[in-house]
Amino acid sequence: MQVLMDTTESRIGGDAPSSNTPNWTINVSDIRTVKVSNISLAASEKDIREFFSFSGDIRYVEIQRETETSQLAYVTFKDSQGADTAILLAGSTIADLSVSITPMENYQLPPDAPPLTPVSFIAVKIMLLYLFLWYTL
Repeated sequence: MQVLMDTTESRIGGDAPSSNTPNWTINVSDIRTVKVSNISLAASEKDIREFFSFSGDIRYVEIQRETETSQLAYVTFKDSQGADTAILLAGSTIADLSVSITPMENYQLPPDAPPLTPVSFIAVKIMLLYLFLWYTL
C-alpha cells in the first residue's frame, strides 16, 4: 500500500505552488512479522513479549538459537502497524545485548501457531447476528 503526500504549502494569499513541486510517496508496510537478531541467551520469551508489548498486539513469538552467545526471534503482530512500530526499536537493548530488528516479508507461521481468524472475530459476528435478530423480532 502506498500513501501519497503532497509536499506543497497551503497559504492563504500565497503564491500558487509551482508545477515542479515534488510529491513524496511513503511505502506503508503490510508486513506483520519482524526478525529480531542478537538477543541475549538470558532473555526469555516473556522478556521479548514485554519488550514489544507497546508496539502492538503480539500474535506469536518464535525463538531460535542464532549463535553460541545469542538467539533470534520472529515476532508476529496482529496487524502491520505493530511490526512497523517494532522496527523503530532497532538498536535497543533486550537483557544485555543491542538487538537488530528487520521486517520479514515471507515469514510462515509454524503449524502450532494460533489460527489466522481470531476467535474474537467470530464471536463478534455471532453477537451482531444475535442483535440483528433481537431487534427485528
